[in-house]
Amino acid sequence: MKIKNKTVFIILGLIIFLLVGVAVFLLFSDNGRETLTNGDDNGGLVSSPPSPEKIQDVEGNSYRTVKVGSQVWMAENLQTTSEYGKSWCYSDHDFNCDRYGRLYNWEAVMAGNQEPGSQGICPDGWYVPTDEDWHILESFFATSSCEAGRLSWGCYPAGEMMKTEVWGGVEESTFAVLPAGRIDREERSGHLHTYSFFWTSSKIGDGVWRRVFLDAQSSILRTTENPEYGYSVRCIKR
Repeated sequence: MKIKNKTVFIILGLIIFLLVGVAVFLLFSDNGRETLTNGDDNGGLVSSPPSPEKIQDVEGNSYRTVKVGSQVWMAENLQTTSEYGKSWCYSDHDFNCDRYGRLYNWEAVMAGNQEPGSQGICPDGWYVPTDEDWHILESFFATSSCEAGRLSWGCYPAGEMMKTEVWGGVEESTFAVLPAGRIDREERSGHLHTYSFFWTSSKIGDGVWRRVFLDAQSSILRTTENPEYGYSVRCIKR
C-alpha cells in the first residue's frame, strides 16, 4: 500500500511540474510577441498591428490604419479622385487603382494648396505628410544612419521593413508598401513591380520632397522631384 501511495504522489508531482512549465512557457512567449509587435520610438523594427478601425474618404473608399511609434498612418495607398491637377490608374486600368491606389501629381494631392501639412485630398482629420513626418516614420524602422537632410539612400533597413513580403519586404510589415510604379511627365506609366514613389507635402524651390522604395533595396531614397510626376500618397492622422 505504501509503495502504491508513493507512486501516486510521484505521478501527481510530475503532472504539476509539467503544467507549471507549460504555463511559464506560454507567459514568456506572449510577452515576446508583444515586445516584437509594439517596438518603440527609438528604432523598433516592427510597428503595431493594423488597427481594426478603418477610415473612409469622401468617395466611400475604406482604408486600414496603422500606429507607428507616436504616428498613425493609412496602411494603404489613397484612391480618392481629385478636382485639382491630374491623377491616374497605372496603365489606365481600374484594377491597378484597386490594388495599388491612384497615382497623383502634386497639385492633385495638395488640392490647390501649397502649405506643408495641408489636408489636401486626405479625409477629414488627416493630412498629407510633410518631409519631417516621413523622416520620423523611416527613423522608427532604421537601425543605421537616417539623416533628415540626406539627398541619397539611407535609413537601412527601413526600405525592407516597410515593404510587403511579396516584393522583398517582411511578413510582419504593417505599413505594407507595394511596388505601385509611377507616371512620368509625359503621362506614361512605368516601374510597376519595381519601384514605389511617395509625395510629401513639403516643397523646396521648383521641386517636392519625395520618398522612393526600390526592389531589392533595403534603404529609402530622399530627393526632390518635379511636381508633374504621378506618385502614390499615404495620409497621416492629425
